[in-house]
Amino acid sequence: AFLGVHGKYEIMSGSREYKDWCDKAKFLGMKSLGICESGTLAGTLPFQLACNKAGIQPIIGYTARVEDEGGEVYEIKIYVQTEKGWRTLLNYHNKANVETSGLIPERALIKGDLEGLVIILPPNKVTWEKRKLYTQACQFVYWQFTTNEYKSAAKDGEILEIMKEFMSTDISPILISDAYVLNRRDTGIRKKLLSIGKVKTNEILEDGHGHFKSFDECFIDIESNFPND
Repeated sequence: AFLGVHGKYEIMSGSREYKDWCDKAKFLGMKSLGICESGTLAGTLPFQLACNKAGIQPIIGYTARVEDEGGEVYEIKIYVQTEKGWRTLLNYHNKANVETSGLIPERALIKGDLEGLVIILPPNKVTWEKRKLYTQACQFVYWQFTTNEYKSAAKDGEILEIMKEFMSTDISPILISDAYVLNRRDTGIRKKLLSIGKVKTNEILEDGHGHFKSFDECFIDIESNFPND
């Protein structure tokens, strides 16, 4: 499954109607498609309807902004396995948007009931330090193997080093290529959206990344991370 859809409901960051994402998924021969928009579940129903109409299995996910007790904010991805997991995710989303300014308190998450949910840890210093908290709290925890590259060489290097560290653990990797636009030629659009929304981020994707990649594209990108043998 391609699990990295950031569509138009991720305001000033993602783009395009879900029908367009489904059309490309069908063209690429994909049977399932996953959404993981940051801070919002607003696109869930339209995404599900578009997938059902296209004959594609929808996978519901959410990129959550988590705040630890020290005030540090980081992101994780949460995907739904069961109806119970869906109801739990709705409760966390409601708490974040009604009570805590878009943030899920880390303690509430790791001390809560995570049955029916899958946690994905993006490769960064914070999630590397937090990995044991999540593996103790949730049965299904993975780390994100990403094929995207970033404009900052320091950021790119940090991600590669953390991915190398994760490789040495018993947490399994899962390939998620975050996509904010549909096609490679559109990769400059997100930069403009972030500028219009006056969103500052150190994680601006390199041109040629951040689009809906075929699996062939993903594996070509992956290949460059490993020795020839």
